[in-house]
Amino acid sequence: MPPPTETVRQPLPPGPRTPWLGIGLLRQWARSPVETPVRLQRDYGDLVRARIVFSDYLWVFDPAIARQVLLARDDDFVKDARQLDVFQDIQGRNVLTVEGTDWQRQRRILTPAFSPRRMAGYLTLMQQAADATFRDMLPASPGTAAELDAETFCTRLTMDVISRALFSEKITADTSARVSEAIAVLSRQGQREMFWLRTPPPWLPYPGRRTKLAAARQLNDWIARQIDQRLAAPRRPADEGDMLDAMLGARDDTTGTGLSRQEVHDNCMAIFLAGHETSAKALAWWMGLMAHHPAEQESVRRELDSLPGATFDDPADLNRALESTQGVQASLKEAMRLYPPIFATFMRRARRELVLGGYRVARGTGVSVFITNLQRDPRWFPDPDTFRPARFLPGAPDIPRGAYLPFGAGGHVCIGQHFATVEMALVAALLLRRFELAPLTDSPLPPARLDIVLRPARPIRLRVTARAGEAVRSP
Repeated sequence: MPPPTETVRQPLPPGPRTPWLGIGLLRQWARSPVETPVRLQRDYGDLVRARIVFSDYLWVFDPAIARQVLLARDDDFVKDARQLDVFQDIQGRNVLTVEGTDWQRQRRILTPAFSPRRMAGYLTLMQQAADATFRDMLPASPGTAAELDAETFCTRLTMDVISRALFSEKITADTSARVSEAIAVLSRQGQREMFWLRTPPPWLPYPGRRTKLAAARQLNDWIARQIDQRLAAPRRPADEGDMLDAMLGARDDTTGTGLSRQEVHDNCMAIFLAGHETSAKALAWWMGLMAHHPAEQESVRRELDSLPGATFDDPADLNRALESTQGVQASLKEAMRLYPPIFATFMRRARRELVLGGYRVARGTGVSVFITNLQRDPRWFPDPDTFRPARFLPGAPDIPRGAYLPFGAGGHVCIGQHFATVEMALVAALLLRRFELAPLTDSPLPPARLDIVLRPARPIRLRVTARAGEAVRSP
């Protein structure tokens, strides 16, 4: 035993050997970002360390350690500078891409825009967007059917929702298609650049540069026009308008200052991108899962059909009714368990030497929590690859804290979590009440692909049939 005055040093976490600066492992991550963490957990356990290009990385697959990381003190971790660079290059400096006092100030200013009080106004916009998208893309006459790609449908719908909530403007099919393609370009390029040591300056040619700059310019110009038009119009009270009004009128209680024009622009970009991309992917996976599980679909539909019909004519009444039911929320939670839009948390860097799970973590180590691994672990979710909404119904076994993190946790938990939860529940209820979902083939759902968010590697093709007695309303 060491002398009483000697400090006992914890061992380093286990992990793979990484000769040649770990370039081989880095390439594995770049080629197979979904499969690689599964293999690492299987081979080395719940806390895996590796050294790549002179830097230590730690990958977390344990709920208790995940909570320790996500709920840590501010002086324990800071967001990884490289990931911040990638996101700032696309989104600018917003509440998702800044750290420290700047993040705290922006978070304080933006939080009221997502308050439950403001949700009442957003509910009507959500239902209007759903009705418009249903009318344009789904059958109207009872018994008739349409074939569609679930991801395209959900992207169109959630993009309209966030456009109405952010700018009070419904988005046209043409604009939606162009913006969707621009976002797809930026997502693919962002995922690629995550594995580069540095992004070259804009004037230097590099793979993907031309299409990335064109896509970013298209999105930035569109958002700038929205802000210019709003600034030129009579100012509406911040508590009566949309999210943009809230941002322009909000003041920090601590300093009395508001957001600069550039900060408003960058946060509009963040809210627009995050506000529809994650919800669209979650809803697309949910549609595919419900289509492939008709018994679960029918169970939720029976619950919805038992609600008073009037609740579906008023979004606020519908939301209150959904809060008292379980089926819709349970099916959505289970879909996000299997396919969380955010695959892993933003990487953090240890600001000092720490101990996690009994292992020593050196200062500067990059630490990532892998949400998909946690949520498909058979220790916490028996038969983890099976779609089983009953896991989230009353009376189900408790889920360990930290094992289910679709929106993250801690101070950096998703600021739009409540907005997204209400939006998805409303859309899901309206879909199942008015339509029946079925797969086009017996083939299983496609594998997942990571382009910043977790999306289907191939289209989820479905047949959507209008139910008898359920007409699609005009917006």
